[in-house]
Formats: sequence, C-alpha cells, structure tokens
Amino acid sequence: MENFNGIIIAQNNYKDNNLIVNLLTEQNIISFEALSIFKKNKQFINDIQLLNFGEFELYKGKTKYFKLKNCNIKGSLYKESFENKEMLFPYEFIKEIVLKTPPVDDFYKFFRLLSLTEEKIIHKQVNYLPELILFVSVYLKLLGFSIANEIERIANMMTFQYIGNAEKDVFNKNYKEFCQILDYLFNKRYISCYELISKIETKKLLIIFKNITKFFEQANAVKINSLNLY
Repeated sequence: MENFNGIIIAQNNYKDNNLIVNLLTEQNIISFEALSIFKKNKQFINDIQLLNFGEFELYKGKTKYFKLKNCNIKGSLYKESFENKEMLFPYEFIKEIVLKTPPVDDFYKFFRLLSLTEEKIIHKQVNYLPELILFVSVYLKLLGFSIANEIERIANMMTFQYIGNAEKDVFNKNYKEFCQILDYLFNKRYISCYELISKIETKKLLIIFKNITKFFEQANAVKINSLNLY
C-alpha cells in the first residue's frame, strides 16, 4: 500500500463501471483505478469527484494502474456546490479550466495553486472573485503565457463580451487603475496580488475576472462555458 496526498484532475469510465482517475500530487500525476465504483464500492461515488483533494491509499494490481483501497477526502468543492448553490459557479469554472487545458510540468506549483484556491474558496463561501482571478492569472503564467509586457494592449482589446454598459463606464473611468492591476497580477507574487485585489470593490473585480478569463480563452484556444452561470 502507498499513501498519496493529491487532487483529482481527471476521471474516465473504464471497463464495467470502473473509473481511471488522474491524481495530481506535488511530484507527479498518478493514475489509479477505482473498481466498480457504481456497484460494490458505492461509498466512493462522492469521494471520487473532480477537484476533490485529500489522502488516497493505493495498491499495485496486475494492471499498469494503481487501485484504490481507501481515501480520506479533506476538501470537496463538488460537495460544497450541492450544499450551497453559490459554490456551483467556482466549482464548474475551475473544473472546466483544469479539464480543457493540459497539466503544467511544474507539478508542485500546479498542486499548490489548485489546493490553495480550493481551500480559500471553501473557507470563505462568499466573494470568491479574488481567488478565481488569482487562479486564472497564475495558471496562465504556469502554462507559459505572460502578458507582463503587453498590459496596455490587453486592456485596450477588452471588447466587453461578458459585461454590460454600466461595467463599461466603470472601466473607462478607471482605465489606468485597471492597467496597474493587470500589471501587478503578472509581475508580483501570489500573496502580494491577493492582498491587493482583496481590497478592490466587487464591480471592478468582476470586470478584471471576466476579461482575464477572456484572455485565458484566447491564449489556450478554449471556450469557458461556465461563465454563463455567473
């Protein structure tokens, strides 16, 4: 038996109601098989969900995959989204980004970003925009994208696909501030950025969040459909 602290980042059906699960750890990505999850091991149904994190007890079987013996889930946005409808959007948003973009090579930073984001959102339950903004901007950097030298161009290309006229007015009146915030997000450390954006009013955070997500879509050639839930 081996124990791993990890976050579930993918799951696929395999054979007769089994699942092949990708577990992100600080060192690598481990694949394991959850046997007959919808039958004899029904207790694992809520445990083996995307973005659940905790300790997983695995053992080697005859196949190339580890097999799941037991797990101790320490945090679950999936569970929180059923108990609090306000948590559905952050869960679906993070899940969609993780599924639609490849895992980064720096597993430690990827693991820390995901776990820190989830822990903060689960703890707060409300006003999760700062966490999502940091998640998207840091993830962009981990994937190799940088807009540090193109802040003004990025700000000017904001076509407000996701925001209304009132938000356009807020942006136009605070253009320099938005450029400074974008510059900060792509030049400073996580803690410094979090301290800054946690103090920004919600209507400004929403503009930043939606347009950084738009840049994420363009940079990775993906569509983040969960934005429609917000």
